[in-house]
Amino acid sequence: MKFKLLLISMLILLLTGCSARLPKEFSHRTDSVAEAKRFYAELDRHLKNDKIASALGNKIDGFPYLRTNRFFTELKGRILTDSQKKEWIEHLFIYDLTARSSDIKALSSKAFDQLKKQLALPENDSRDNVIDLLEHYARQLFAHDQSHALFYKTVITNTNSPDAYSTSLRILGLYPLAYYPVVYFTKKSYEKMNQRFQTPANQLPVMGKLTSYLPEPVTDIQLTDINRLFDRIPKDSIGIRKFRPDHLQTLVQFYAPGFLIDVADKNDLPGKLLLKNHGVEIDTIHPVVYYYFSHALVKNSPVFQINYVIWFPARKGLTVPWYEQGKIDGFTYRVTLNDNGIPLLIDNVHNCGCYHFFAPDKSQLAKLKSKATEFGNQLPAWMPEDYPKQRILLNISSGWHQINHLETYTSINANRIYELLPYSDIESLNIFNKQGVIRETSRKEPMFLFPMGIPDIGAMRQRTHQPTRLLGKEHFDNPLLLENYFEFK
Repeated sequence: MKFKLLLISMLILLLTGCSARLPKEFSHRTDSVAEAKRFYAELDRHLKNDKIASALGNKIDGFPYLRTNRFFTELKGRILTDSQKKEWIEHLFIYDLTARSSDIKALSSKAFDQLKKQLALPENDSRDNVIDLLEHYARQLFAHDQSHALFYKTVITNTNSPDAYSTSLRILGLYPLAYYPVVYFTKKSYEKMNQRFQTPANQLPVMGKLTSYLPEPVTDIQLTDINRLFDRIPKDSIGIRKFRPDHLQTLVQFYAPGFLIDVADKNDLPGKLLLKNHGVEIDTIHPVVYYYFSHALVKNSPVFQINYVIWFPARKGLTVPWYEQGKIDGFTYRVTLNDNGIPLLIDNVHNCGCYHFFAPDKSQLAKLKSKATEFGNQLPAWMPEDYPKQRILLNISSGWHQINHLETYTSINANRIYELLPYSDIESLNIFNKQGVIRETSRKEPMFLFPMGIPDIGAMRQRTHQPTRLLGKEHFDNPLLLENYFEFK
């Protein structure tokens, strides 16, 4: 009898917990927003039918116009005042609007026409027209919901960013038994990376021809301009700077890296991601580097980050382990700026989440924490002392596309000029699945690394979906990553 009472009590708690998470007022909104509800229902139905995953960040249950990522989720426990809550919600709103705009652009022509027909929209309405309508209905739902007394509490409760690791895979793969062999090979991998960085650049093996890819030259932006920009741009109540689009473009251009790539074959040519015949290809005729922005927390304050993402047709070649070879390759180079707009640290990760390393500014670092060297030294180099007064140059290996060196340059002949494009252009292609993995980029690594709990390990991943550690758990977009690894002055 006692067992039955306990079971009933647990069920009641579970049910009441679920109802507290999503009050009826939000799941059954009044008729005043019926058109907005219908718009979202139709949009989601057509996205699902067209197999568009919409994997950026994490949606928030009950609030189709809000979306979070790990940074915003971390902030939810730090917002105290009413103004902070309002501005935090506005960030979630803009983030979802950005993601859904890419989803609408990703719809096939047939699906887009069907969506317009279901919504009784004019036949000549463009995707931009529908994106404007999306914002209109999002604002309508937002205004309706925030009048409810439990609005902020419910949003905060429902805002979560689950990790990218699979517990079931770790159980099935006997993670504790696989742990120590992986520790050994992880340390060996970082030892090799450190050896490459310690080898003088002119002594590194060259498989083909060293080819420079540089950004469009910008001569009218100086470091003092960046300092002044950070001085005059206000922050919101959370501590996030209110950059205008032209400010962001200035920062992207100023900090864009140069690439010195060992080109042995076509797979070493960077290019633009395309979707052709339902397959992903790289247009190497048009060199492109994609960019996006993110935030982290240092000393409990938001710091601004610029991410540069480069793609290659494949990871192949004599130096590449057979189990890592496959279609499409690339990496993300990230610059974290301090409160004056000066680089605090640069780091890099392959777009699968592997080979993550850091290069901090030695003068701003107080000490390393144990995590930075726990499974091998993840600091193969310091940030060059004359950076950012001089532009950085990344020395890239053939086939594996590893960064071998961080250098700076004042003048260098550009073999090719690359174009800077927003990362959202990629998300408008419908190339990611629900796990944020680019289709057709699977590797052989899951055959023996699945016990580490990363689904489809080695495959190319979308931003916000990059686990960076085989041992334990870590993510490239963890806002506490820098605080966990370093102590800054």
